[in-house]
Amino acid sequence: LSHRRSGLSAADSPLRCLHLGCGTSNLGGAICDALESEHRLAATVTNVDYSPAAIDVAARRADPRQSYHVWDVTDGSQPPAPPHGSAYDLLLDK
Repeated sequence: LSHRRSGLSAADSPLRCLHLGCGTSNLGGAICDALESEHRLAATVTNVDYSPAAIDVAARRADPRQSYHVWDVTDGSQPPAPPHGSAYDLLLDK
């Protein structure tokens, strides 16, 4: 992160993160919190999982920094488009 987007400030557009296989975790929220507290950067996280049940549970958090989508990386389709830009800045896979 520090090499790719050094010199950024909170006034810049939020970092766009894609979280693959999010399940019911809140890793996306933890990433947003860490980037805000440690680097003073805003972030948005697009959480994806192949399980509709997992997405339903995770989406109940109603965190405006995050979106939730059913998507299976193995089906050959494109992931959901990132907000505020044409590409993701960070890929998360736990």
